[in-house]
Amino acid sequence: MKNRKTVRLIFFAVMLLAIISYPAFGKIGKAVADSAGGNAEFVIGMDQYFVNNQTPGISMDAAAYIDPTSGRTLVPVRYLADALGATTTWDGNTQEVTVSTDVYNIGMTIGSATLTVDGQAQTMDVAPVINNGRTYLPARDVANALGFSVAWDAANKIVVIYPMSSIGEPAYNNVITQAQQNAAKPEQVQKLESALGITMGEDPETGHWGYNPSLNDDGSTNNAFYAQNGSNSFVTVGYEPGDKNEGSEIDVKIASPIHDSSKISVNISPLQKVLEAFFPGQDATVQQMMTFAQQEASHAQTYYGYNPIPGEWLTINGMKVGLGQGDGLTFASLEILGS
Repeated sequence: MKNRKTVRLIFFAVMLLAIISYPAFGKIGKAVADSAGGNAEFVIGMDQYFVNNQTPGISMDAAAYIDPTSGRTLVPVRYLADALGATTTWDGNTQEVTVSTDVYNIGMTIGSATLTVDGQAQTMDVAPVINNGRTYLPARDVANALGFSVAWDAANKIVVIYPMSSIGEPAYNNVITQAQQNAAKPEQVQKLESALGITMGEDPETGHWGYNPSLNDDGSTNNAFYAQNGSNSFVTVGYEPGDKNEGSEIDVKIASPIHDSSKISVNISPLQKVLEAFFPGQDATVQQMMTFAQQEASHAQTYYGYNPIPGEWLTINGMKVGLGQGDGLTFASLEILGS
């Protein structure tokens, strides 16, 4: 009897010690179980994130980037939460964002470096920000607070997020391949893809890049696209690299799927996204150009795409930037020369 009682006391003491000493283990295990797949990867400048080394990735309308002041990687909160199986809540009045799992609850405020984890305050190296209408959070601080480790692949500019309970970093060789292919694209193409959430294709003969969802890869009409977008405007993008005689050229158009443009719902916001991507900090100039673009689009819609208003040209940061209407099926057209 004495031996049995001693064994029970020892077992109870060991269990009590485990509970007191390692309370985080239970939290981490549950957070991982509730996550979308255990690990995730974000590539700087790419409009995709990856889960468990699976490619292609999951599309985003924003891309991770490196804060130039702190050197920290910022990721769009919505997609970070999705990748880690968390949910987000946004309070526009207080500019507070909450990221939660069944176990963890963390809160942040735009412009503040204070992070609260289950009510306990911590200090981050960089504050959350709003960029191009998306809320961005510091990847390392937020992932750590949710029970995940973060590794940085500097060579390929990849943020690797995985459970703290894992033994070593996960494999992400497929993501590396995608990142290297993305890095081989011209910087201007990467900016366009990131700003618009699109993927551009290259003509190997000319070196030109383009995106036009109304056309198939062989140049034929994409009937499926027209069936789904017959009443909405859409964006087309072109990029021509420069040479010793001429600088590069970017063309972004808000196009109409039919000639009777008066029946089309027009969205010119892609133009603003491109302007903000190429001319950060030029808010007043961007708004000036967007006001003119709206005038062009409204005129084109009223007059079925004909009799366009004369275009406008500005020089911004040494680049010529023009806004006009384009052809009869274009509501507004943006050109950036010498990018």
